[in-house]
Amino acid sequence: MKKFSEDHGGVAIILIVIAVLLLIVGSVKGLDEGTGKVNGSGVASVVGNAYSNAIDKFKNSFDETLASGNVPTSGPNGEDLVSKTESQVGKYADIDGDGTVDGIIFADLLFGGSGKWENENRGKYSIPTITTSKEYYVSQNSYTNNLGGTAEVLSPTGKGNNRFYIMSLSDIDSNTHTWYAGAYDGGIEDYNIITSKEFCASKSNSITMIKKWNSSAYGNQNSMSKYTDV
Repeated sequence: MKKFSEDHGGVAIILIVIAVLLLIVGSVKGLDEGTGKVNGSGVASVVGNAYSNAIDKFKNSFDETLASGNVPTSGPNGEDLVSKTESQVGKYADIDGDGTVDGIIFADLLFGGSGKWENENRGKYSIPTITTSKEYYVSQNSYTNNLGGTAEVLSPTGKGNNRFYIMSLSDIDSNTHTWYAGAYDGGIEDYNIITSKEFCASKSNSITMIKKWNSSAYGNQNSMSKYTDV
């Protein structure tokens, strides 16, 4: 046994050293195509992933730099951009830039606000805020409508969050249309569950009610002979 130990002791030590080195250095099993990370263990994967993370940070920074270079500095014909330090409530808006005035701005989300329309219990509201938005420019210097008088028309340019809530310039004819007449009879027991009272939730509320109307969930469609459901 002693003779064996003397003959093979050096080899055993070498094998142990190799094993430790393999454990520390590890091995690379491949590159994950989805994440760009090195699959494996030990120093090899750690170093590989360190390089991968550094490349990711550079790419993200480079993408942000490119994106910032695409931020418009004027309108399509050199028009000055609308101020982001002053509220634009009360002006008109062409929200899709097609040349047609769509409505009056009644909320500027860069500024938010709060108020009430009837009393503290029923009509209290809070306008949400955003920190960044797309740019806007004055597409018409003077536009007149009976609802809002004469004011500028703002149109968007570039990408980003929508800045304004607007009120349409057209209305539903109440002499020929009603809301959902069938729902008045039976009522809507889950109204406070399926709809929201949050500021400007009317779009999502309308979509919900249209689905209910399509399925006649709260009563027959167009149940009044004089008025049709909106």
